[in-house]
Amino acid sequence: MNRNHSSWDNVIFLLAVLMVIMDAIVAIVLLTGSPTNEKPVTISNIALCTTGLIVVFILFFGCALDRSRKGISQNAFLLVIFVEAIALFVGVLGFYIDGKPEFYYVNVAVNFVYYLAPIFFAALLWFYISYQMDTYKKDWAFYAVIIMVAFGIVVLVINLFIGNLYSFTPEGLYVRKEIWPSFISPVALILILVVWAFINLKSLAERLVIIAFVFLIIILEAIQFIYDGYQLMFTCALLIVIIFYSNIYIKRGYMITEKDVEISNQRHAVMVSQIRPHFLYNVLNTIASMEDLPSIRNAIGLFGKYLRGNLDTLSITEPIPFTKELEHIRTYVSLEKIRFEDKLDVRYSLKEVDFTIPPLSVQVLVENAIRYGISRRENGGTVIIETYSDANNYYASVSDDGIGFDTSSLISKDDSNSGIDNTRHRVMDMVNGTLTVISEPGVGTAATIRIPRYSNKKRKLWLFSSRNKEN
Repeated sequence: MNRNHSSWDNVIFLLAVLMVIMDAIVAIVLLTGSPTNEKPVTISNIALCTTGLIVVFILFFGCALDRSRKGISQNAFLLVIFVEAIALFVGVLGFYIDGKPEFYYVNVAVNFVYYLAPIFFAALLWFYISYQMDTYKKDWAFYAVIIMVAFGIVVLVINLFIGNLYSFTPEGLYVRKEIWPSFISPVALILILVVWAFINLKSLAERLVIIAFVFLIIILEAIQFIYDGYQLMFTCALLIVIIFYSNIYIKRGYMITEKDVEISNQRHAVMVSQIRPHFLYNVLNTIASMEDLPSIRNAIGLFGKYLRGNLDTLSITEPIPFTKELEHIRTYVSLEKIRFEDKLDVRYSLKEVDFTIPPLSVQVLVENAIRYGISRRENGGTVIIETYSDANNYYASVSDDGIGFDTSSLISKDDSNSGIDNTRHRVMDMVNGTLTVISEPGVGTAATIRIPRYSNKKRKLWLFSSRNKEN
């Protein structure tokens, strides 16, 4: 997986370099040359293509630098933007070299790419939408897209030899002929997108949006087919790219808001689950049964520290150092040892402590181990709290030799399992980690939190940046 991401990163970097080169070439052409045909329509087309190229340049880099959206969907969208950039680039270049015999073969290549671009644009647009909607699969639409792309390429290659679509005079001037076959593939791809949308998209609004885009493209292609003037097709494609780009980040804003609410609810749920009435009763009952005044004072101090640690969690929105989590765990364990005495043995094997973790994540696992594992054994048992790391991850593990349970019961909604579910979600949302639980009835339970190292690196960089700003 990492290797694939690295390969895509290299591809995106190469595309970014090509984008810079294209913009630089256009700038040089605009500053040093003039088109052969200086009609108003030509100047307007050059202005439209140049402006569009600047816009897609900004969109490409904005999307490429967004680390939060890494994946196939983002890569497909970047390819859509890049194809649009190529179309606009060759559009500008074509107007400048048309009618200049010294650029004859360049003109041939430029026009070939110009007619090839809408084919790949439509195909990649379908690919992007299908991944964005989580409906991508190798079905009839996939093979129909492949066939129509291949057909469009064959039509354009044949034209290089027989010139039935367009050709060039010896002076290097573009001559339009029976251009309609070049529209078959793009229009067919767009119609495939319409049929696919009706089959796969559940929302009527999503279907109507796709259809609106499709018919807008078809109408503008028809106008461009009838009147060989303004470059309407790629202007429309640019509009689609802008709208999809805006839609991505509008959706992202909603997702971030929903995620913040979800995390807030989870924090409250964890706090409430941690201050359980039975635990308060047990601790207070234990303190009430004590006769030694120093022990009572110590227990009350631990109890106050424990409550303060839980309540402080409500104001924490970021992962905390594991050492702080460990301090809270030791406070909780000390309270439980007052109650269980020799029946509870808690051991620590801490090979790593320099990492961050969601608050009350390991503590929840320790409490579950004691409450649902050890306390239900007549002779008590042992809880082992362990931390370690490898090249890619940090690990925090809590294991016990308690009564264990059937892991299929995790689908139930009792207190222990809701606590595990909340912890799992918080670990995933806050540090992109995982929580795995392995248990066997009569043997015990082991719960392990895995936290990627890069999550902690990003956290440390954020802290360093924040401190510098404060200073």
